[in-house]
Amino acid sequence: MVDDSADLGEISGSLQRLAEKHFGSSCIVKNLKRPPMLGGANETFIFDVEQRSKSQRLVLRRQTYFENNSPFLAMSHQYTILQKVFRNKVATPEPLFELESTDCLGKGFVMRFVEGETIPRKILANESLDVARRKLTEQCGRTLAQIHRLSTEEFNFLGCSADSKDALQAQIERYEKYGGRQPALELAIRWLQKNRREYPVKRLLHGDFRLGNIVVGHEGFKYLLDWDCCHLGDPMEELAWLCLKSWRFGKVEKKVGGFGDREILYRSYLDNGGYEISQERIRWWKIFGYLRWAVLNMMQIHGHMNSSRKSLPFAICGRNICLIEYDLLMALKGEKF
Repeated sequence: MVDDSADLGEISGSLQRLAEKHFGSSCIVKNLKRPPMLGGANETFIFDVEQRSKSQRLVLRRQTYFENNSPFLAMSHQYTILQKVFRNKVATPEPLFELESTDCLGKGFVMRFVEGETIPRKILANESLDVARRKLTEQCGRTLAQIHRLSTEEFNFLGCSADSKDALQAQIERYEKYGGRQPALELAIRWLQKNRREYPVKRLLHGDFRLGNIVVGHEGFKYLLDWDCCHLGDPMEELAWLCLKSWRFGKVEKKVGGFGDREILYRSYLDNGGYEISQERIRWWKIFGYLRWAVLNMMQIHGHMNSSRKSLPFAICGRNICLIEYDLLMALKGEKF
């Protein structure tokens, strides 16, 4: 396991030099902390930069995992995406600058800190967020429509990613790489191959639009985080992903993220310029979504068992696969949940 105090001390010194480089020699880095890593591909540090009695809170995101055919984008691509979507007024934190090799902090970038709640179970249970939850479904539909309507010409560099080229084949290759031999997942792969449908021109997708990556305040949706799975694809993939049972965090009766109804999501999406809803394609992407989520968990447990990426959240991913398989089999059976 990582010696957290020693690691933070080393990071603090590098951040101080980084801050002086970008904000001037009179600035001081304070209050450095690392939130718990809950299973993602990138490491996060929060810190304050104080200068002449003024303070700004910033976030360092740096890469901890990358390999060929990775489901996660390289940090340079993530930073470019953040720049472009921020300029297009998508509700994301402002990206400030990308790390350079001389910064001695690895690969990553710095962005502004944003206030709000990101922990799904708190968002779904906190009484002070009752009003926010009632607004959230409509706001998600609006934000998804906004993202899907962005010109893909600005994001052509994503076309070479495995998920943009052929999302199903990308999952199959990862599944085989991490060991395979999961009967329920084999069944899903065969069903997806047999029922594959062509879909319209690919659009920009966030790739992981769900609670956990949404910052919520008393007014509802505030910001969208973590563009590391961004790719080009069918907009129905994104709608299906948000409605998976996996992202309801125990509130299974609310089909949209544990907080809303699909009809409200679809109506808001269409009213705000989204693409025509196809229930047939949504069902295909829902089954795909369970396969993809299972494969992501296979990747995390593989990393925990076979590399230095060891943590309790990664270890728990081994158990998650069984839960996902059950939901997947019910979806293949035709259960409408």
